Amino acid sequence: MKNYLINTCLCLSTFSFSACQKWLDAKPDISIGIPASLKDFQLMMDNTGRLNQSWPWLTEIATDYNVFNDTYFPTISDQAKNAYTWSRIYPYTASLDWGSGGNAPYQKILVVNTVLDGLADLQPDGSVEVQQYNNIKGQALFVRAKAFYELAQEFAPTYDEITAATDLSIPLRLVSDISVPSIRSTVATTYAQVLSDLKIAKDLVPVNQIYKTRASRSACFAMLARVYLSMRKYDEAKMAADSCLNLYSTLMDYRKLSSAASYPFSQLNEEVLYHNSNVNGAENGNNLLIDTAVYNTYALNDLRKSFFFNVKNGRGYIFKGGYTGNSLNFNGLATDEVYLVRAECLARQGQTQAALKDLNTLMINRWKDGAFVEFAANSADEALAIILAERKKELIRRCTRWTDLRRLNKESRFTVTINRMINGTIISLEPNSYRYTFPIPDDIIAMTGMQQNPGWPQ
Repeated sequence: MKNYLINTCLCLSTFSFSACQKWLDAKPDISIGIPASLKDFQLMMDNTGRLNQSWPWLTEIATDYNVFNDTYFPTISDQAKNAYTWSRIYPYTASLDWGSGGNAPYQKILVVNTVLDGLADLQPDGSVEVQQYNNIKGQALFVRAKAFYELAQEFAPTYDEITAATDLSIPLRLVSDISVPSIRSTVATTYAQVLSDLKIAKDLVPVNQIYKTRASRSACFAMLARVYLSMRKYDEAKMAADSCLNLYSTLMDYRKLSSAASYPFSQLNEEVLYHNSNVNGAENGNNLLIDTAVYNTYALNDLRKSFFFNVKNGRGYIFKGGYTGNSLNFNGLATDEVYLVRAECLARQGQTQAALKDLNTLMINRWKDGAFVEFAANSADEALAIILAERKKELIRRCTRWTDLRRLNKESRFTVTINRMINGTIISLEPNSYRYTFPIPDDIIAMTGMQQNPGWPQ
């Protein structure tokens, strides 16, 4: 194997050899040698602290259901201040959402590219080895696709069929060789790569994995459904959701759980298809409050009101409902999201009753015994509005809302202006603003010379 870096060589986004040199002395997690066997590569893929944690978090701070009070706001990081105010006021250096730190997206991409390049040098022997080989390759492709997708939600414009071929997106690192320069791709190329990786992965991984930190076939279909939804390709999203739910469709019954628990949901509960947790930034914890207006959208008999939220010292509501079993946000894939994807797509296809059936199948598991009244609608458009409202409530703090805001702003009937009040001053984010695409970090621009996103100072 040549030009490969083991999974703990933490070079910043692998943009240039000189920029990475200071990380080249890092010791590997597995051994001092270069990984060369299927066992080595599976160990690299099972490094959950690296590959299943710390996914992009700034977009979560930027969404429309969060509040920092005036006392706490001055104490948060500059990155969080910029995200919360949709600005570039504070020093803008390499974000953990880009490549700085061992768990950042481009670090994950480096790890899985190392695995993929290493697998290319192996010749599996026998059916068992072939299955293992394919499984590892599929896992790596899935992680790479998810990383590219997450980066695109933050640093690339919203997918638009008309402009995708010319809109600048993120660099697509497809090899582990750090001497290969990084060049921004287009939005169309980025999404084509994400879809290609996922489609190949779904045919390589098994239907079920022994660990939910490894991508299964159902997880691949769930991720495809998420990606197509973000592209507003609703027919394709519906088919992917169908394929996922045909393989696995289990939902939790919240009535059997305790809302009194500090964290009501176990980490690997039966709805989880693929586990990811988001550990970047203390701002995602007890000091990033839920907007009271959002809290009040949950009905009294809706169990999510008590399962998702706690009162924080009488000053606001904090979120406790992540599918992580602790204070971390969940950024993985779960069946409730897939039901909501399919319900939305069915409504957009004019299949009102089928859409409501999916929604009601999910919601009956979220309400107190005997209190749930099935949602009804007189038209597909009415059903769609109901489904989108429930999607916002169900998937709160799941790292999906920012993408929803971006794609729904493309439809005039669903546009939203977000307002913040900070020390008596109102800051607003208008629909389709250039600020829905985060600026490329300043030090990355300085290092690579790549073009800054439109609207931000060059």
